Amino acid sequence: MKIINVGVIGLGRLGQVHAQAYRSLKNVNLYSICDISDRRLSRTAKKYRVKKTYHDYREMLENSKIDAVSLCLPNYLYHPTAIAAAEMGKHIFVEKPLARNSREAEEILKVVKKNNVKCAVGFSLRFDYRFRALKQILLNGSIGKVKSASAGMFGSPFHGLVPKWLFDREKIGGGVLIDLGCHMIDLMRWYFGNPSSIFASLKYLSDLDMEDQATIILDFNGTNAIIQTGWFTFGEFFHRVELHGTERIASSFDFADKELQMTRKLLKASVGKVIENFGNLSYYSGDPRIFRELDHFTKCLRENRDTFTSGKDALASLKIIEAAYESDKKGCFIQIK
Repeated sequence: MKIINVGVIGLGRLGQVHAQAYRSLKNVNLYSICDISDRRLSRTAKKYRVKKTYHDYREMLENSKIDAVSLCLPNYLYHPTAIAAAEMGKHIFVEKPLARNSREAEEILKVVKKNNVKCAVGFSLRFDYRFRALKQILLNGSIGKVKSASAGMFGSPFHGLVPKWLFDREKIGGGVLIDLGCHMIDLMRWYFGNPSSIFASLKYLSDLDMEDQATIILDFNGTNAIIQTGWFTFGEFFHRVELHGTERIASSFDFADKELQMTRKLLKASVGKVIENFGNLSYYSGDPRIFRELDHFTKCLRENRDTFTSGKDALASLKIIEAAYESDKKGCFIQIK
């Protein structure tokens, strides 16, 4: 069976999780890593036994032995890095949101198509058992016709060591909507398809030039979904989804125990121990959802099939976010093109 040689560009918190995941996956070789920090490079190379290290991603992309790369970078760096990777014929896994805006995303996808490479985007909640179970409920119709849905994701990036780019609207591309809200927007699109219109109310509670709280209503041609998100909750990130059907209501909380059991099993196999404390799991112990999505990504490369979360999904979410800003400014529902 073909071994997929992968490289990780960017060795911050998510880059560390990607490196850990690739090292543990079968028929995958963590071939190279790239970062501007000598300290992170040397530590990561030693921890995961990586021989090829680079400070410049362009030099790394010239290596013909690399099949695919993970991009775990600040939002403003995804556009030039993804385009460079596609032009060198590398398959790409990009952490969300893919780009800062729809224009950058479209330019990335144009180059991806031209060079016939795959582009997957890190919407990891699709690989969470709780939200997959809700998708199955939708498909089998066990709660009747879903009339409405509600979703929320809350947390704060502003604790611990915070990179400066997170405070720069130009570099991040927005605020909490592009940081956390994009996850819930993607889930609602996965459940119901593309929305026809949106209403948004954004709040600027902190001394920042970006929204830190948002409430949006998406109209999926008769089914309304309310999404709330905010940066005001410290500690581990909190997310939930409810589906309101004509027969009963289904919640992601209904499947929390099952996800916890599956997480313990996966982490025991991948890092050699059972972890009981799941606080900030994705930063310190390896996020099991990311293990699952990278396993899926590399299997798609090996079998030459489309990935579950694509660049087109990310582009659609970015267009919805842009419509949210327009709706908040005008104070009315906006049609989504």
